[in-house]
Amino acid sequence: MDHLKARFYNHAALNVAESKESGTKIYDDLVMVELSVKGSKGESISYVATDEHKKNFPQAWAEYKGESFTGNSGTPLAVLGEHFTLARQMEMKGLGIYSVEDLAGINDVDAIKIREGLKAKHLANKYLEGQALAKQDVTIEQVADLQRRLAELEMQNELLAANQKQKPGRKPAVNDEVAQAIM
Repeated sequence: MDHLKARFYNHAALNVAESKESGTKIYDDLVMVELSVKGSKGESISYVATDEHKKNFPQAWAEYKGESFTGNSGTPLAVLGEHFTLARQMEMKGLGIYSVEDLAGINDVDAIKIREGLKAKHLANKYLEGQALAKQDVTIEQVADLQRRLAELEMQNELLAANQKQKPGRKPAVNDEVAQAIM
């Protein structure tokens, strides 16, 4: 469902049965949901909103209900640099693309329909790859630190084991002096 954008809205539908019975037009209020593919232009379909729609698109539902709209989660488009001016960001938002993750996730067919869409999608993917590598580097540093600490502990353990094997009155070994210096 990440490739879809939803917009809930009110619609007045003619109630044919009640209109016929009363002799005047009677309308029922309906909550509708308009679904479109992020990045597509003007291609959408509307349904009477169900609980399933509300569950699948909680952010759009909250916006419809007037609850605080925190914006789409994800990395703001502005991080993509000077190519993404405020006007460009507004164009993307008009297509349901609110974040770098949204932009990277659109399919190539829809990207082609957007002005410089393939270039923008490529830029978004490169940004996300860079972020993933940065996170991975931190993890590699942490692993290296843990390996260093493990080696120190193993050396200390060996030194302690060597100390326990000594007989009373025996001159301390060189390893014992090293162990004393470490502790």
